Amino acid sequence: MKSRKSIKTEHLALMSGAVFDIPPKIRSILVIVGFIGVVLIFIESLVGRQEQTIQIDKILHFSGYGFLAAVFVLVLQPKQYIAGLIGLVGMGIGIEILQAATVRTPDMADVYANTLGVIFGGGLGLAIRHGYAYLNKDLALQTAKKNLRRFGPGQVIMHEGRMLKDLFIIKTGKVKVERRVGDKQVRIADLSVGDVIGYSGAILGEKQFTTVTTLEKTTIYKLSFEELKASAGGQEMPVSMVLMSLTRKLKEAGEKLAAANISLN
Repeated sequence: MKSRKSIKTEHLALMSGAVFDIPPKIRSILVIVGFIGVVLIFIESLVGRQEQTIQIDKILHFSGYGFLAAVFVLVLQPKQYIAGLIGLVGMGIGIEILQAATVRTPDMADVYANTLGVIFGGGLGLAIRHGYAYLNKDLALQTAKKNLRRFGPGQVIMHEGRMLKDLFIIKTGKVKVERRVGDKQVRIADLSVGDVIGYSGAILGEKQFTTVTTLEKTTIYKLSFEELKASAGGQEMPVSMVLMSLTRKLKEAGEKLAAANISLN
């Protein structure tokens, strides 16, 4: 299997919990707002025109459907955009047909205003969504770059027995992992791009149980366990609990491997 030479900074930003799309909580609020908007449009369209709104009726149609279209684009997944917007246009046509059973009469001008509103609102929603993603991504990338640490060959990245608050992901380069057993320094493993070091201290809150030294020029990315938990959905989410369990198992395996190596030498 061909090894990777480097990890893209975008991927590191995602590991830190960066969200390049509309956050779930905001999306949930927009879903409620959109539902209320649909209900209000139905009510306004079927109860009959009010004298004070007749002059601005088409503006209300355009604005109402434009607002709903923008909400739909912000809430729906990209592959659902078109279907959602077509559904809005269809809803407008359907309401005009239903008006025949009320005191209002169907008006094709309303359909045109609704459709134009959907087109405008859909475009505005896309602009907002992509603008948010662009700005948030740029901010996340700048933050990710600040968390990069660079080392030359032969430098010790972390010492056995020290407390660590962060774990590190190897972006470029290669390191060796050693553990002292008795009076000997036992080499447990060599790690490279994509491997994680320092998980014992960051995840379990324990002292680092190995010494990690670079074998060549190496760049690592600092990531706190809090950021890792956030990207997984929180402390109580299964992914977080699995990480803690796997870390304990890895530590136990490392200790057994070190003991086995020393017994063979």
